[in-house]
Amino acid sequence: MIHFSVRNIAFAALAASAVALGSCSESESALPAAGDITMRLSVDTGTAPGVSRAGEPDYFEGSSGDFEKVRTLRVIILRGVTDGNHKGTVEANRLVATNEQGYPTGNLEFKVRDNEYKRVYLIANEASIVSPLGKDTPTTEFLDSFEEGKELDTNVFADWTASAPGSNPNISGNLFSDTPGVVGLPMTEWFDVPVLRTSPGRIDGPAAKDGVSISVHLFMTRAAAKASFNVKVSDDYRAKGSNITAIRLNGVNFNEYVFPRDAVYQPQKLVTPEPGENGIVNRYITSFESYPRSVRGGSNITLQKLKIPVKAGTDFTTAAVYFPESKFEDADGRFTVEVLLDGDAGNTQWLKAQPLVDNILNISGYEAVARNTHLRIEIGFGDNGSLTWQAIVAPYNSVELKPGFGI
Repeated sequence: MIHFSVRNIAFAALAASAVALGSCSESESALPAAGDITMRLSVDTGTAPGVSRAGEPDYFEGSSGDFEKVRTLRVIILRGVTDGNHKGTVEANRLVATNEQGYPTGNLEFKVRDNEYKRVYLIANEASIVSPLGKDTPTTEFLDSFEEGKELDTNVFADWTASAPGSNPNISGNLFSDTPGVVGLPMTEWFDVPVLRTSPGRIDGPAAKDGVSISVHLFMTRAAAKASFNVKVSDDYRAKGSNITAIRLNGVNFNEYVFPRDAVYQPQKLVTPEPGENGIVNRYITSFESYPRSVRGGSNITLQKLKIPVKAGTDFTTAAVYFPESKFEDADGRFTVEVLLDGDAGNTQWLKAQPLVDNILNISGYEAVARNTHLRIEIGFGDNGSLTWQAIVAPYNSVELKPGFGI
């Protein structure tokens, strides 16, 4: 039994490198006032290719296609948020553009108050998400309303949800595909960052080395799960020829939280001054809270209008589909895969593939697929007419980038 299936956190790392804001020849007036400290962020947008070999348990792949590129990045920084207080004061709220490669081109330097915790929210490709106020209010307009110095209730972000297109339980397309002005796959994350001026460096937070600047290393998480289907037909297959016209994945959620909720990471979610070895940090989600289901068995997402020949030697991979992170609420719930063959005219009989291996994440006895999982689902037709499926997971990788200071 394999349980690595959601060691899959495709993420974007956010590294802040120390900034020298003055030199010995400059006057003391060039330094920030006492109580202020500067953070300068550089962003890893996860565009690098995989750093391990495909098929290995710890294989990480790069982002795929324009849809997974970061077009915009928003950073919101709050002060005053604690376990007993979910409201904070906005210290910074900035939308940053990126270039064609997905690298940030805007100003990512922030001046904040020191010696306190900051709640930091990261949102990439925000225009692809429907705002909590509905489709009539663009998400950028909604987020711009959180002005510096004003109060923000973090429950707005904690309760923010995204819904798949279609009518539950039938998902009719990719998650986020029906959002007006969709620009790419959203990425989100939040952190509680200790900002310390004089304390020595700690494992849970960086300290300013020169008294006026600080380094922080964070990451972002893609706000969807992903699946692609690879159809393989045995070289010895002898059955009558037909075509697969549709493939269906059953058991997925129709809704999800926009930001990770109660997610547990491996390695754990720590705030540190520097990224991992060679700037690469690979994380897996091992547990998370999913949005409650309104349909007990979950929803389904279907690839239609296919024409994949079921004949000896076929090896065909479909385009990817994106869907909400998903978790069953009952212990006997299972993800299933079905195919539809053209065969005789009017045939509407879905054929259920049998699972070869139980390699879906099991959280306290419940099957689940976390956000940022890429499920490579292999559908096999054997020489004896058998129809089987198994899921192979390909997590995303991320590499630190250090572009020049914002233009």
